[in-house]
Amino acid sequence: MEESLIQIPVPNEMLADCVAQLLSNSAHSWWAIMMRIKATNLLSWIDFWAEFKTRYYYIQNRRSKEQEFIALK
Repeated sequence: MEESLIQIPVPNEMLADCVAQLLSNSAHSWWAIMMRIKATNLLSWIDFWAEFKTRYYYIQNRRSKEQEFIALK
């Protein structure tokens, strides 16, 4: 995701909002909840990326590694 954003000339303060437009399904629902929780604060790209990785990126990576492990049998 970060690699794609390098190619797009978007100001840092708008990155989280731009990426949020690309989310779907449970990630989109998660983002809507995050926006309500943090409604009083502007969520920076760093905050967005940390929250997203915690919620989705690491889970997907872990699932992939679990599948690799299961396939070793």
